[in-house]
Amino acid sequence: MDKEHTYSLTINWTGNLGTGTSGYSSYNRSHTISIEGKENILCSSDPTFLGDHSKSNPEELFLASLSSCHMLLHHNANKQCFIANSCNFSVKHISICLADAEI
Repeated sequence: MDKEHTYSLTINWTGNLGTGTSGYSSYNRSHTISIEGKENILCSSDPTFLGDHSKSNPEELFLASLSSCHMLLHHNANKQCFIANSCNFSVKHISICLADAEI
């Protein structure tokens, strides 16, 4: 892939309860991802790390990124996709055809 790609977003931490990160349980893990012209994504850390289970967490967003890459570039993903090339582990694919499914 010879083309240069540039991406821009803003992450705003919304979890300061008044004392910053003074102690592990003294702050909320909530944050908002903003990308110009798109809906905001409300996020938090995984509940294991005191995050809000009702919000997306980085692990879920990473899996969504990797899955999207393989869904759209499946045969070439490992060669061309930045996300796929950033993984230092193997990615297994399970393809399910929904072409004949009634929606």
